[in-house]
Amino acid sequence: HLFLTVMETAADDIRTFSDADFAFHTTIVEFSGNSILKAIYSSLGPTMRRFMDRTCNNRQDIERNCVEHRRIYEAISSGNVEKASQALRAHLVYARRHHEPLISGSETPPD
Repeated sequence: HLFLTVMETAADDIRTFSDADFAFHTTIVEFSGNSILKAIYSSLGPTMRRFMDRTCNNRQDIERNCVEHRRIYEAISSGNVEKASQALRAHLVYARRHHEPLISGSETPPD
C-alpha cells in the first residue's frame, strides 16, 4: 500500500514515481509465492526497470498507471483472485500493446 500511495502522490516527480512503481511490482512478485516468477523477475529486473522508466514518463501515463495499480492492489487486498488476475492481465496487455514500438525499436507508441 505504501508504494501505491507514493506513486499516487508523486505525479510531478518521475524518479520517485518510478522507484515506487518498480517496488510495487517487486512486492507483488515477492508475495506471489511463485519461485519461477521470482527467478524470472530477478533475472529481468534491471531490464524491466529501464523499460518502465522509458514508458511511464509523463503525467497522463503516471495517472493511468496509478488507476491500474489501484485496481490490482484492491483486488489482491480483497482476496479476489479472479479480479486480481483480470486487473493484472489488463495492465500487462495495455503495456504490451501500447509500448510494442519501444520493444520493436520504432520508439513511437500508438495514441
